[in-house]
Amino acid sequence: MKKKDKFKLAAYGSITSALLVIPIFVISFLEYLYKDNIFLKYLFIVLGVILFIAGIITLCGYLQIAKDHKLKNLRKFALIYLVLTVLAIIIIFIQSFMTIPNIFSIIWLIIVGIVYICFGVVLKKIKTSIIQFSDNIGLLYLILGIASCTIIGFIIMPFLEVALSILEAKMFFNKARNTK
Repeated sequence: MKKKDKFKLAAYGSITSALLVIPIFVISFLEYLYKDNIFLKYLFIVLGVILFIAGIITLCGYLQIAKDHKLKNLRKFALIYLVLTVLAIIIIFIQSFMTIPNIFSIIWLIIVGIVYICFGVVLKKIKTSIIQFSDNIGLLYLILGIASCTIIGFIIMPFLEVALSILEAKMFFNKARNTK
């Protein structure tokens, strides 16, 4: 696959994420309220898996950027983020069939928040000549990291993730256009 196509695919992954984040947030809330509703449970699982596949595709775009520009920290944190994404798929699947203590969910959100913050710091340090919008995307990851560690911030996370996904899509489309 050509680099240009990889960046386009990452952009489409970001667009898919932008389209699914808010619906999955609403469905997860409804699924929590109506635990006996099998349709909501399976809809949540299916949309969650699609969302995480889109996230993995987007992260592959970051890995390609890290490879092209020899950015070791970006590669390291993209791989950590990728591992957390795979773990999240497993956790969602397990949580759909078993009750997991709330403390585990809180610890998980804090871990995800720390990774978001680290990923944001790495992106903010990259020159915008290498990655367009890296400063803005890094700032959104920092805000998302802080939001995921707070209860009030948890409510605004889907909206921040939509904005982040749109910026990432724009960044990857620009990278695809500027790649030979």
